[in-house]
Amino acid sequence: MSNSQFYGRFDDSTSKKPETTRENSNSLGYSIAKVFGYMFLWLLITTVVTLGVAFLFHFLFGRATTKSAQDSVLTGGIITVVIAGIALLITQIVLHVVLFKGRHKILVPAIIYCILLGVVLGFVSFIIDKAFINGWPIIAMSFGVTTLTFGIMALIGLTAKSKLNFLGILGFGLLIGISVLSLFMIIFLIFFPNVFFWWYWIVMFGTFLAVMLITIWDIRNIKTYAENGALSDNLSMYLGFNLYSDFIYIFIRILYFVLLIFGKSRN
Repeated sequence: MSNSQFYGRFDDSTSKKPETTRENSNSLGYSIAKVFGYMFLWLLITTVVTLGVAFLFHFLFGRATTKSAQDSVLTGGIITVVIAGIALLITQIVLHVVLFKGRHKILVPAIIYCILLGVVLGFVSFIIDKAFINGWPIIAMSFGVTTLTFGIMALIGLTAKSKLNFLGILGFGLLIGISVLSLFMIIFLIFFPNVFFWWYWIVMFGTFLAVMLITIWDIRNIKTYAENGALSDNLSMYLGFNLYSDFIYIFIRILYFVLLIFGKSRN
């Protein structure tokens, strides 16, 4: 079953081809903008929650006057992140079940997912700010680099004439290869622990490259769905959610790279 046929199952609208080129262009632009609008909404929710949670932990940590009290704040944060992480997995499963059944919109589970991820990123941001000098400027720099990178990928995906299926095949092929490599890496670490460093970087950069390729392909597919009039409101939410997930993954990886390059520990 092709992607278009699969997503077509969740189309809750009756599509009709525009009669003129101008109408077709306007409809295409609106459909694509709608997907990116949902992506922006998901990012906005996560960003607001992230800042709020980070501020809350800063406040609680600042009010803790003893080492024991500060340790309690950190322990509470770790427990919160673990619970939020488990809830994230459950919410993602629920979101896909709702999408597959096609009876209800994924709006509620998507919002819950964005809030939970904001909780996790909020505590992580708090830890980075406490552990590194100029933690928040580093986070802001990483977000800016991610936005620029994602913008370039979006430009490539939306202006490409071909469907870029080879990028999707290459990206998923890389992910499969990296997954197999990771399994072998676990075995090799038992006998050759010194090679961990090199394998780790291969896995990390390979996964990062695979996600970037798949993101470009995902963006090109959005244009294809819009051209075919197959973008219902629910599907637009889901495709926006996919782009949001790609953006978050790329941001986390870039943040890690920036911390390695510019981060200076307070210890």
